Amino acid sequence: MMIVKNSEGRLLRWLKDLLNPYSNVGVFRDRQPVESDVPPESSGVTRACADLVQATLAKGITQWLIRAGGWRTNETIREGEQRRGNVWSRWPADSLGLEFSVDSLRLIHHFAGNSVEQAFRWRASRRGEGHMPLGDQLLLFILFTRTLDLKAKPPHWQRVFNRSALCRLARPDLFSSAKLDIEPWLEQPGLSVLESIQNKLSLIWAKLEFERGNMSVERLLDAGDRQRATWDALFSTCRDRSCVDLTMFAISSARLVLLEKRFRNADGVPQLREWMRSAPYTRLRLNDRQRAIDAALTLQAIAVALGEWTERERHTSFLDEDYQAAQQWLLNWESAGADSVVEAAAKLLESSRVF
Repeated sequence: MMIVKNSEGRLLRWLKDLLNPYSNVGVFRDRQPVESDVPPESSGVTRACADLVQATLAKGITQWLIRAGGWRTNETIREGEQRRGNVWSRWPADSLGLEFSVDSLRLIHHFAGNSVEQAFRWRASRRGEGHMPLGDQLLLFILFTRTLDLKAKPPHWQRVFNRSALCRLARPDLFSSAKLDIEPWLEQPGLSVLESIQNKLSLIWAKLEFERGNMSVERLLDAGDRQRATWDALFSTCRDRSCVDLTMFAISSARLVLLEKRFRNADGVPQLREWMRSAPYTRLRLNDRQRAIDAALTLQAIAVALGEWTERERHTSFLDEDYQAAQQWLLNWESAGADSVVEAAAKLLESSRVF
């Protein structure tokens, strides 16, 4: 049996709460600092506590990915062969391991022992996004998904997550316009992670639609540009790597916004009608009004672009080397009922033309 200090016990409880999507206890509340007898430049915890953190991450991250979507039975084409089943059925076990660095331990130690305002001043020790292990980036993403529901966020809170490509993909409007580097996530073990969080991404993108009505015109335009640039980078990379199915979350998100009663309103976009009647919008010139509407309907434009890609895939010849991948995409497209989503998106875009 390993023995740790009381404060380190609180650290471990905080980590378990973070990895448990059904628990909101203690993730973001003021707390006593974690006591430490080790040098501050290290992880800040004892060896016994570090071992327990490692064990908790190994079990907790696995369970989190399963709950996020790894349990779903999907059909994909990977490395030229068809694979069917949940994520651990589609991939050998030895390809699923994630690497974590001391930055993860420092992050946990920092957030578990500081107030909310102090916690979000954490910075990773390494320079350059490419040097951050995928495990560290995934842990940041999990913390990010919990932070989005935090009502009172400290200023510049998103800077903590700037080095995680998953966070930038989930909410591109919150980060700089630097090109998304998704390449490391398109090979194992990152690929299985990206497969597992498709539903998470679709929900986060759908919730973004509700925030557009509260944005200033400048913020709305900027958010639309960043979301589209991020999408273009994701799609082009996935297309080149023959894994376009990883972009299907955009269709799922558009379905929620356009067709699901719990999301949509008379306009098909949350708060769009109220926003178009507001003073900032009515003061715009016609050309600027159209730009603002186009920015507000970025998700719908992405859905239509995917529909156009699908039309080209329908004409893939049997003799083409991409024929099998094209057929699998069409099967997934039909099972998602994506044509109805694209039709609704196209109608909304057409009816929203100012001139």
